Amino acid sequence: MRGMIYIFGCLLTMGVFAKQPNVVLIMADDLSHYSVAVYGSKTYSTPNLDRLANTGMRFNEAYALPLCTPSRVAIMTGMNNGRNYIGGHSLELSQVTFGELFRDAGYATCFAGKWKLSVDGSTPGDFGFDEYAITEYQVSHPRFKNAVMNINGEIVKHTKGEYGPDVANAFALDFLERNKDKPFFLYYPMILIHDPHTPTPDSPKYEANEYDNANVPDMVHYMDMLAGNVIDRLEELGLRENTLVIFTGDNGNKKVNTVVLNDGTQYGGGKGWLKDEGVHVPMIANLPGVVPVGTNDDLIDFTDVLPTICDYAGISIPPTVPVDGISFLPQILGRKNPVLRTAIYDWYRNTPKQELQESAFNKEYRLYSNGNFFSVKDDFKEKSALAISEMTERQMDIHRMLQAALDDHALVPVAKLIPEEQSVKMHVGEQLQLGIKVLPENATQTTLRWKSSNDAVVTVNKWGRLTAGKKGNAGITVTSFDGNRNVCIPVSVQ
Repeated sequence: MRGMIYIFGCLLTMGVFAKQPNVVLIMADDLSHYSVAVYGSKTYSTPNLDRLANTGMRFNEAYALPLCTPSRVAIMTGMNNGRNYIGGHSLELSQVTFGELFRDAGYATCFAGKWKLSVDGSTPGDFGFDEYAITEYQVSHPRFKNAVMNINGEIVKHTKGEYGPDVANAFALDFLERNKDKPFFLYYPMILIHDPHTPTPDSPKYEANEYDNANVPDMVHYMDMLAGNVIDRLEELGLRENTLVIFTGDNGNKKVNTVVLNDGTQYGGGKGWLKDEGVHVPMIANLPGVVPVGTNDDLIDFTDVLPTICDYAGISIPPTVPVDGISFLPQILGRKNPVLRTAIYDWYRNTPKQELQESAFNKEYRLYSNGNFFSVKDDFKEKSALAISEMTERQMDIHRMLQAALDDHALVPVAKLIPEEQSVKMHVGEQLQLGIKVLPENATQTTLRWKSSNDAVVTVNKWGRLTAGKKGNAGITVTSFDGNRNVCIPVSVQ
C-alpha cells in the first residue's frame, strides 16, 4: 500500500516541479476546527486561514488526539500512540520523525515553536532538525511575554517584553529566507493559543500581562496573523508555487473556549477528552496551481500527515520505520484515494498513571473499548450511549466494524527478535543496512532501539543503518520498544 502511494507522489513531484518541492507544516495549539471561521463559526477572526482554505483544500473530518503531547508524537512519527507513546512531555529517543526523513533526503529542516517533548533533555536536534527555536523545553518556562527559549542549544531569557510567538515566527521567516535556494521542510508548531490566556502585543493590556480568558479572541487573531506572515514571506521569496502548506491544530479548545457556530449552536471545548470537541481539528492544504479549491469529507488521522508529506516530496520511508498513517495526497490533489480510512483508532493515556482510553470511530459513530457506543453525528457531546437492543441493522454493522478495529489494535507483545545477519564484516567507510525480524509479525510495538558498543568503530542510526568508522570490533545491541527482548550482532571492521 505504501509503495503504491509513494510512486504516485514521485510522479507528481517529477511531473510538476523543476526542483525538489518544499513543505511547510503549521500546527496551532488548542484549536478546534470550528475556531477557524471558514469552518462555520463566528466567534473568532481568522482572515488569513480563511483565505488559505478558500484557495486550497479544506478537510472537514480531520482528527488529532485530545492533548498536545499525544498529538505531537503521532504527527511526527506517523504511528498511533499505542505503539510508541511513553508518557506526557516525552518523545522516546529511538523514534524516527519526519524531521529525520526530510533531513536524510537532503532537505534543510527547521522546528520553530512549542516543543514540550524534552523530559529527558532532548531537543528537535535529536530528531532530524538542523535548526530550532523552541519554548517549553522545560515545561515551567514562560512562553509568551519575556519568553525563555532554547535557540539552537542556547538558552535565551528574554527580558524586554519579547513575545515568544513573535520570536518563533521571526526565526521561521529567517529560515525561509536563508534556505530559499534549497529544498526545505519547516515544521511550525505554534505557541498560540495555549494558556495562560494573556494579552498579545496587539492587545491594549499587553504590559499588564494578566491572565484572562477574555484574551482568547485576541490570541486566535494573533495566531492567524503569524500564520499569514509565513504565507506572505513565501510569496515574497517567489516560493509559493513550489511549497505545499498544511495547517492544522493539535487538539480541541479548552473547556472555557466555547465557539458559537453560524447556526447558533454552541460548540464547547473538549481538550483532554476523546469526544469530537477534543479531537476534531482543522486541516487545510494549499499549493497554488496544484491543489484545487474545494472541500473533502474523508476521514483524516494525525498519523496520516507523515506519509502524506513524504509522498509529496518523493521521500521513501525505510521499511524498518513502521508507519500507521495513510497518505492523503490524492485527496489534497482533488482525486480519489484508492485506499480510504473506514475508521480511526484512538489510544489515549497521557501519563502511565492515567486510565487507558481506547475508541474507534467514523464520521457517524464512536465505539469505546468499554462498550459505549455513540452517534457522534447527532450527539457530538456523547451524552446518550446507544443500547445494542435498540440499534438498527445498519448501526449493528457499523458497531461490528468499529469493534473489529478495536480488536485489530489489541496489544500483542514482541516475543522474539531475529537478526538477518548473525555477524557482520565491513570495511572502513562502508555502510550497511541491518535487518531484524520482529515476531510475531502482528506485534504492536515494533519500534527497535539500536546501540553500538563502540561508535568509533561503527555507528548505527535509528533504523539500523551501520557506518563503519575505523578498524576494530564492536557489537550492535537491538532492543524491543518494551525493553523485554534484545539481540547483539557482532561487527568486525577491516
